[in-house]
Amino acid sequence: MATYTEKQIVDGDFISDSAAAIFTATAKTRVSAFSITNTDTSAITISLYVVPDGATLGPEHLLAKDLVIGAGLTKIPHQILNQIVPAAGTIQAIASTADKAAVIASGFEIT
Repeated sequence: MATYTEKQIVDGDFISDSAAAIFTATAKTRVSAFSITNTDTSAITISLYVVPDGATLGPEHLLAKDLVIGAGLTKIPHQILNQIVPAAGTIQAIASTADKAAVIASGFEIT
C-alpha cells in the first residue's frame, strides 16, 4: 500500500527569466497546492512544465503557457494541481521578468 507524506515542495523560490527547475522530486510527488505571486509593479507572464527524469524540456511538457499575473497579484494555476511529478522529475518555470514571481507549493510524496 502506498504511503503519502505531506511536503512543502517549493518554499518562496523566485522564477528566472530562463527555464529552470523550481522543484526536483526525490520520490513520485503529487502537487496539491501551488501559488505564484507577482512582486513586480507591472504584469508578468509565466510558463510551467513537468519534465520527467532524463527528458529534455520541450513543448510536450508544457502545463501552462504565458499565464498573465498582474502587478502585486497572486494566481493559483489550476493546470498544475494534482499533477504527478515522477521521481527525479522536475517542475520547471520561466517568467518574462526574472526574480519577480515567488512560488510556494506543497504536495504529497508517494512511496
